[in-house]
Amino acid sequence: MTQEAEAYILGSVLQEPSTLKSISLEVDDFSLESNREIFSAMHSVNIPEILSVNEELEKRTGHNWLGILAQIQSNSIGARYLSEYQEQIKKSTMRRKAKCIADDLIFSLDNKEDDSIDLAITKSMSLSKPKTSYEKVLKATLKDVIDHIEDTIDGKRSGVSTGFKSLDDVLGCFYDSDLVVIGARPAMGKTALLINMMMSAGKPVGIISSEQSSLQIGQRILSSASDVAAYKFRNGKLSSSDYTNLSSAIGRLVDNEVYFYDEPSPTISTVQRQARQWKHKYNISALYVDYIQRLEATEKRQNRTVQIGEIVRGLKSLARELDIPIVALSQVSRAVESRPDKRPHMGDLSDSSEIEKEADIVALLYRDEVYNSDTHCKGVAELLIDKNRHGGTGRINMQWNAQVLTFSDMGR
Repeated sequence: MTQEAEAYILGSVLQEPSTLKSISLEVDDFSLESNREIFSAMHSVNIPEILSVNEELEKRTGHNWLGILAQIQSNSIGARYLSEYQEQIKKSTMRRKAKCIADDLIFSLDNKEDDSIDLAITKSMSLSKPKTSYEKVLKATLKDVIDHIEDTIDGKRSGVSTGFKSLDDVLGCFYDSDLVVIGARPAMGKTALLINMMMSAGKPVGIISSEQSSLQIGQRILSSASDVAAYKFRNGKLSSSDYTNLSSAIGRLVDNEVYFYDEPSPTISTVQRQARQWKHKYNISALYVDYIQRLEATEKRQNRTVQIGEIVRGLKSLARELDIPIVALSQVSRAVESRPDKRPHMGDLSDSSEIEKEADIVALLYRDEVYNSDTHCKGVAELLIDKNRHGGTGRINMQWNAQVLTFSDMGR
């Protein structure tokens, strides 16, 4: 039946050459080699009528195709059912490609190839995605830019909010395919900042938490949402008003689509596999990673700088593949603590060279009260934007509430 549909499609073009413009099939969608040759030839001539198509095929193969083309043309019932035939061919293509993926997976498993499952998942996900062309001309690219601007103005493409108006004003939210790296020394609150951002997304998101368990992350989320001090979850000294606030917060939080993966020190391959599954099953809009240096490279015999390079490139490639922003935390070298001004810079990121190259945005978190108990900036955090491929850099001040491990815009 599929081969009949292919013949009807080709015959419709031969009967009415202008029909070719309304056909969205690719050459590889045709199951028969002869039909692939004919369809390819149709795209290579100015007007795909029977004589010009035959001439093109003769050049390619050295054989006369006029009899075959005439038979295909005579048996076609025209363009009336063109859309139905195309849909039938596309479904057949999907089944054929799925079978090939399954066969390749079985062969790879039999040969003990370690990345076979990940590769099969990636290929399976790509089946349902529209075919992407990576070759563009300026005219088409400019049209894409204008469409993007208009969608943004109309609110159709709003990105993923950072949760902070002051930061959204500078960055314009987190955008698809971006790798955002936030660095800080311990005790600055970088995990709390990541959680604040994650819970402000308002869309399905995933978090790779290699440092803290999902229970610990859940406690932080609930503390922030309920305004109940986090330490009370550990000592159990909750008041009746605390229980009321917790109950109310749970009611607000329960429908948030947040997916956790809390394996200690997962490999970058594991992170990629988990993110692909989330994208396929839940259509996550962003991925949050805590943190880069806790991830493992696939090749552990390399030095750590080379491993970090593989991890960061893997995260950036994943952001592009899934077309989502990835926000990842990073350690900052303790060398900053030997300086009079302990504010970190991009070069202070641990194994920073690859991070600096791959990240689209790099921000460093600093709280002066961590080092200076008598500072006049108590409860104030500085987010220092050192790199921004899409706009400006500079400093943004935020309020820090240590009781509930929460950041907020200044003045709120």
